[in-house]
Formats: sequence, C-alpha cells, structure tokens
Amino acid sequence: MSPHYVPTNKETQPNIGIELNQMPDVLNSQQKHQLRKLLEHYEDIFRNRPGKANVKGHSVKVTADSSPKRLQPYRVPIALQKEVERQVNELLDMDLIEHSDSD
Repeated sequence: MSPHYVPTNKETQPNIGIELNQMPDVLNSQQKHQLRKLLEHYEDIFRNRPGKANVKGHSVKVTADSSPKRLQPYRVPIALQKEVERQVNELLDMDLIEHSDSD
C-alpha cells in the first residue's frame, strides 16, 4: 500500500453520475461513459473533502553550526483577512492542520 494512500469515507465521496451530468458538453456520451468508468475504478482516491495522509513522522537533519532562521510572517491585506481566517478554520475543522505554539 502506498504511504500516501488515504482511505475514503463513503459519505464524503462525490456522486460521479451527477457530477458528469452537470459538465458542459465538451465530452460526447462515449467519452463521458469512459470517464465515468475511470472515475468509478479509482473512486477510492476521489473525495469531496481531503483526508489525512497515513504516513509516519519525518525528521530534518541539521549540522552542528546551523541556527534557526527568524522570518517575519507574511502580511495579509485587511480585505483578505476574513477569508484567510475562514480557510484556516476550515482546515482546522477537517484536522488537516493543528494549532502551533512555535516562536
């Protein structure tokens, strides 16, 4: 099994038939049928919501003479702050990110 495989939850899988019917007519019916078969064959990797990767932790090797770099955080324009906050909260709710107390 791939280390990046994420099992899907049937509740979060898209309804492929409905999705394909809502597509513009850029594909003919035979192409839609082929695409539907392909998507159904690999349905375990398609989701409406992303999931956590099931991988082990990682480590970063540093040399003895290295020191942490202190960088200023990126500034977010006031007009975009609410959208950034919404997206961060969405990622927190999906457990894709977690709060950090790093300096």
